[in-house]
Amino acid sequence: MQSEKVIQKDIIKLLKERGAWVVKIEAGRNHNTVDLFGIYKGLGFVIEVKKEDCDPIKAMTKLQAICIRDVQLIGKGYAICTNSVAVVGELLCLMDRKKIVDV
Repeated sequence: MQSEKVIQKDIIKLLKERGAWVVKIEAGRNHNTVDLFGIYKGLGFVIEVKKEDCDPIKAMTKLQAICIRDVQLIGKGYAICTNSVAVVGELLCLMDRKKIVDV
């Protein structure tokens, strides 16, 4: 079983290898924000990382869920809660296919 810290480190490594700009938020005891904020190919994203042996959706705090929902509702960014590096890889593939239109 991988810890949240190990999964998060592997996700950050993947994001940087693929050319994303990513910031890890040091929340400390404040669990009301997501773990990672970033930009990939002009698209914003937030990622909440959970440990491997849990259901990521059920493990989110109410405020983490609100943050993810708000980013999804804005429509210009991506927001996920995961315990899998592979899921983040799939997200990047999805973002690779997205066309950016300057307004």
